[in-house]
Amino acid sequence: MTIHINKQTKISYQESKHESYTPQTFSNVNDAKNFYYTANELAEFEKWCSQVQWAVVNDDDGNATQLKVTVHFNAEPAGNADNWHSALDALQTETASHLEKDNNTFPNKKGAVEIKIKESDDHLF
Repeated sequence: MTIHINKQTKISYQESKHESYTPQTFSNVNDAKNFYYTANELAEFEKWCSQVQWAVVNDDDGNATQLKVTVHFNAEPAGNADNWHSALDALQTETASHLEKDNNTFPNKKGAVEIKIKESDDHLF
């Protein structure tokens, strides 16, 4: 396995907190990004990452419920990856509020789902 210090791939997925929750499926990347991330979080990707690529991916049931992102950080200035992680960590309370929000775009999200993130070695670029 090749270790890419300045390249990371993560997959966001939904974990139901209630039996009645049906995972949200996505027909495009923008809808998935808006489900999983706030506007401020998405801005941090643009601020700290030198290259970003997104893709909607299928879950184990074959449904397009997950969001995959590969990010790359330039070596200079040093600390881009750490700054990106710190900036996203600082927005955790905003993310929690985002998940509790009930809205017309994702009406069944409120309190019914927990967002998880897993690492992947299968980079998009």
